[in-house]
Amino acid sequence: IIMEFTETKTGNESEVLIKGRFTFVDHLNFKTLLNSVTEGKLTRLTLDLTSLDFIDSAALGILLLLRDEAEKNNTVIVIK
Repeated sequence: IIMEFTETKTGNESEVLIKGRFTFVDHLNFKTLLNSVTEGKLTRLTLDLTSLDFIDSAALGILLLLRDEAEKNNTVIVIK
């Protein structure tokens, strides 16, 4: 199963449900989300990983990059 994600936006907040396998191959899918954070468009980003079946070390690195950008732009990240 490949990674699928759905994003629900409410104002400056976004919740992303991630399903399946999250690997390095999915980094381009996350570029859009990262751009939203770096452009200061979001005040809060919730990542719902409850339906994630697998995550590799590269995907963990992607999450760390997302966190770093969020801190620079005063975006709160919540992982559930």
